[in-house]
Amino acid sequence: MGTMYEFGPVDGPAQRRLYVSGDTLLVPELEQIPQRFDDIGCGSGDGAIASWRSRAAKPWCCERRRHVYDARRWAFGLQTPGEQEHIMRSPHRLLVTTAAAIGLGLGATAVGAAQPAALSAQDSDFLVAAHQGNMTEMLSGAGAAAMGSCQQVRDLGPVLVADHARLEAMGAAVAIPNGVALPLMPTAEQSQQMRDTAMKTGRDYDLAWLHMQEGFHLQTLQAGATETAQGSSPQVTAVAQNAAPVVQHHLDMIRDALAVC
Repeated sequence: MGTMYEFGPVDGPAQRRLYVSGDTLLVPELEQIPQRFDDIGCGSGDGAIASWRSRAAKPWCCERRRHVYDARRWAFGLQTPGEQEHIMRSPHRLLVTTAAAIGLGLGATAVGAAQPAALSAQDSDFLVAAHQGNMTEMLSGAGAAAMGSCQQVRDLGPVLVADHARLEAMGAAVAIPNGVALPLMPTAEQSQQMRDTAMKTGRDYDLAWLHMQEGFHLQTLQAGATETAQGSSPQVTAVAQNAAPVVQHHLDMIRDALAVC
């Protein structure tokens, strides 16, 4: 049997299980207030909850719930190729799924913050930096899918969303049980770069986005190399080592795109 991931209160009606490898992870349910449900647990109205209410609820009964379901399967690499194509084909669907995936990670932060810290400063700092980097890549990747004018940029966006969602799940599975408090937002510098890039259009946007991504990925590779050399926790250094080839592949694609966009 794989690992049990609980979504929602352990003893409540919102309890969810997703079986993957790793340690048990508790993630609070995503909700919006006010919440309204019909008799099968499907949210109704603008303030509806964005997830399943009970095991009996139909998982595809409303679009918002579907995005949360997509985000869970996306983050843990459990989607079929057809499901991935369905999301990546629509910038709007990709953006909403990305937001839901980040929301799941932020919900998990509250659980992790209650745990006693057990890692070195180097290990903890790396996990925080990786988390903020993954949030940045998911958000900016979704933006590129919608705003890019160069085909390579539009194609790269969904790749970054999918890969960094999986890297985020991998890092969170180590950070949360060890009590690392993950920030709710990217760094101020990352946020400012994304805002500045989003103000551009056409080819100016494409080039700004690609140069931004080149810088982000170089920073991520350097942070991973430092963690591999100086980290104390085998779990954390494994996160860095497993992420390195993915990040390098992204950097190669970014530089290829810079040559043609």
